[in-house]
Amino acid sequence: MAGVVVELSDVVVRFGRVRVLDGVSLVMGEGDVVALRGSNGSGKTTLLRTLAGVLAPSDGRRVGPKRCAYVPALVEAPALNAGAWLLGVPRSGRENPTPVLGALGFTGDLSRPCRALSFGNLRKLMIAEAFSSNPALVVIDEASAGLDAHGIDGLTMLVARCRTQGGTVVLADQDDRPTLGADQVLTVQAGALVSGVEDSTAASQGCVDITLTGPANRLGPLLEQAHRIGFERAVTDI
Repeated sequence: MAGVVVELSDVVVRFGRVRVLDGVSLVMGEGDVVALRGSNGSGKTTLLRTLAGVLAPSDGRRVGPKRCAYVPALVEAPALNAGAWLLGVPRSGRENPTPVLGALGFTGDLSRPCRALSFGNLRKLMIAEAFSSNPALVVIDEASAGLDAHGIDGLTMLVARCRTQGGTVVLADQDDRPTLGADQVLTVQAGALVSGVEDSTAASQGCVDITLTGPANRLGPLLEQAHRIGFERAVTDI
């Protein structure tokens, strides 16, 4: 792996008595792009916020860069006009965001308040701000939400460019959404990382184990059915 950009070691996050992340460990290096999947309530957003340094672990350790860009799934639009907001946040090494907006297909009016923008254009504005600040780590929740085909293509291009420049990107989205050029897909379930596959075909290539739990007189038929649908191995638990 190239130089480590962000690392989580046995990270636990609690809100009161609720344990939202449960011993998560993850290492990402320069040029890594990860697509994060998980249902509502799985701990996905909490993991993103922890990776970005927005949320401190209750236990465990996070080591990451000072320059991170985090785009949340939902945000209250600023009262500033869009152009002032985009250009007014001081960042060292900021590039001109106008070409980035063009790549995403932004069609809003930068002279109008952010609150007047459509949801799609507001998302594009936020994504443009993130990538034009040239951070070491970009974290985007619900990455394709509100984006049209032009926006999806533009975001995929920005991710690829960030990777070639040594940046690291984490993109969380719904299961049926595009991976936007990610080279690894990770799944969050009940506060833990439960799988990581190199591509979407891995699950069909015999790398998935299943455990069948039930009464002894039903395990035989269940095993037969599992073999018929392509599972070569099944662990039984009576």
